[in-house]
Amino acid sequence: MFIETTKMDSILVVTPHEDIIRENSEDLERAIIGNLSKSITDVILDCKHVQYINSFSLGTLVKIHQKLEKNSLKLHFLNITPSIKTLFKITRVLDYFSLLDSIDDVKNKK
Repeated sequence: MFIETTKMDSILVVTPHEDIIRENSEDLERAIIGNLSKSITDVILDCKHVQYINSFSLGTLVKIHQKLEKNSLKLHFLNITPSIKTLFKITRVLDYFSLLDSIDDVKNKK
């Protein structure tokens, strides 16, 4: 899976370029965890190229969220499709995940 990572001040933006499924969810986890530094406070998963997330990968996203939270980091989602938002609602992970309208939502909180 091609995963683009960009650092903007204290924000790490991770952009996977395909759907998040079992076969590539570990790649996504490595891309996020492997690009963390002491200056990072927020991770944004930009899902503009993601149309589908399967249940296994949803579990991986929860695991990533928990790892980040232990280190006082926040995980946010940007550009999710209506079907992914429905998945998040049905599985009640919206209680944990932050959905953004733009990257500025995080920048302006700083």
